Amino acid sequence: MERPVKHADTTQHGSRLRTGVAVLALALWCLQAAPAGGTVSPPTNLSAPTISGKTVIGSTLTSSPGSWTNSPTSYAYRWQRCNLAGAHCVVIAGAASPTYVLTAGDLDSTLIVRVTASNAAGRATARSAKSGVVTAARPPASPAHVMVIVEENRNRSEVIGASSMPYFNSLAANHGDTTAWNGVSHPSLPNYLALISGSTQGVSTDGCQYSFAGPRTIGSQLSADLVSWKAYMEELPAAGSEVCTSGGYAKKHNPFAYFPATNGSSVVPATQFSTDLSSGKLPPFIFYVPNLTNDGHDGTNQNVDAYLKGLVPKVMASTWFRESGIIIITWDESNGEEKTPTVVVNGAAGAKVLSAAGNHYGTLATIEDLYGLPRLEHAAGATSLAPLFK
Repeated sequence: MERPVKHADTTQHGSRLRTGVAVLALALWCLQAAPAGGTVSPPTNLSAPTISGKTVIGSTLTSSPGSWTNSPTSYAYRWQRCNLAGAHCVVIAGAASPTYVLTAGDLDSTLIVRVTASNAAGRATARSAKSGVVTAARPPASPAHVMVIVEENRNRSEVIGASSMPYFNSLAANHGDTTAWNGVSHPSLPNYLALISGSTQGVSTDGCQYSFAGPRTIGSQLSADLVSWKAYMEELPAAGSEVCTSGGYAKKHNPFAYFPATNGSSVVPATQFSTDLSSGKLPPFIFYVPNLTNDGHDGTNQNVDAYLKGLVPKVMASTWFRESGIIIITWDESNGEEKTPTVVVNGAAGAKVLSAAGNHYGTLATIEDLYGLPRLEHAAGATSLAPLFK
């Protein structure tokens, strides 16, 4: 008897055949689309590189590559030095490894690293966030004690020898006086900016809107060197406030408010001054600005003199002053004479007179020299007030 012949299930067989053809076609398409080496596309960054390590001169920073798709086969590193805002970055010569040792040239700066990931298909670059501000290894053992008090709008001849200012003139007669000191511009604000940054920053008005993220100030220099400081502003409504006016306070007389990197907890209402003085917690550097009446902007010579008589003797009686303290009392600008009163009060110096011409850049230079800091901008090469306390 003949056995019946079994016929294959043509429907099932055809379905498998079509599926196999489709898979083969897809594989062929992928092979044709893929570049040499089999990588579909260049790397794509998923998370940015990160920087770890202490931002202290002499310390080593380490960069991670970040995370990437498409299997990078190599990473290249490029370290850059930036301003405090992490902008205006410049490549650091030779810094092309995952680690970087901080040098003195990095002081007062932030750093970023750019990582380039590569594979056979191409490359892509990702940027890290900025590091912290690079500081010195340790604060000075005994930082200088300097206080700057800024008054408003007087010619030297309106103050020196004036019967309306007996207290201030007693300081000029018994300590250090200048005969040819001056502001650097008009109106007020450019002079205040010059006093702390060594430049007017191109400003020629008293505008409230300016903001300078990049330039350094005496505040950022001191912070980088781990030296504490405070700017005491009379009638400032709150620490770090950016308000334009408040009672007798005017932002145009508070230069730190224009530099985001230094406008914060170190810029405080002047009511904090008496607390810090009585508790022995005055910082090494003090920048002090009275309100519009007490600085003479809206007030008289008598107002200014009475205010100084109430403030300065308390400072001179303090331990802060006895530890080689220096008080610089100056005016922001003249009334056309181009000579402003500027007096340096120092316990050991005695009566001295400086006849050399100078200005606010020299005042900043004097302060920076006392703290061993590099001179900023136009302070470099400026005449110093040092002969009055040496």
